[in-house]
Amino acid sequence: GVVSLRLVQRRVQQQPAHADDAVHRRADLVAHRGEEGALGLVGALGQTPGRLGFCVRGFGLGTCLASLGAALIATEDKSVLAEAKRHLKAALKDEPDNGMAWFYLAMVHADAGEEGLAALATAERYYTLRGYPQAVNFAQRAVSKLKEGTNDWQRANDILAIAQAEA
Repeated sequence: GVVSLRLVQRRVQQQPAHADDAVHRRADLVAHRGEEGALGLVGALGQTPGRLGFCVRGFGLGTCLASLGAALIATEDKSVLAEAKRHLKAALKDEPDNGMAWFYLAMVHADAGEEGLAALATAERYYTLRGYPQAVNFAQRAVSKLKEGTNDWQRANDILAIAQAEA
């Protein structure tokens, strides 16, 4: 399995025609069930940074906004991260159970050094996906890093209590 794949990858990389570009140096993207279709939009939406020019039939606005946020993050241009964050937050207002949007929002927070908010977004993602043990883990991290008494700190405590009861 894994050894075979690594051998194939090594052979492909040794081919003279193999492109040594940013795509090959990035971490692989793994989608969870229900997120695969939305990820297909990332390339198309990336053609219109800063504007949501269309939305594909069959996908909600939240999914399209999340895909746009993901496309902006994929550019690796730090100057568009605030815009990506806005799109992701808007996506989550429309679809609060969008695991992909929570995943990318956590990435934006982590990149900005906002560890508590990154942990909270990750806890939200796992809670949404019914990964209660992981939600507990990240909610505990968020509680320890967020300012006590804030709305985010309270939300982390709520997730912690509910996920512990479900786990």
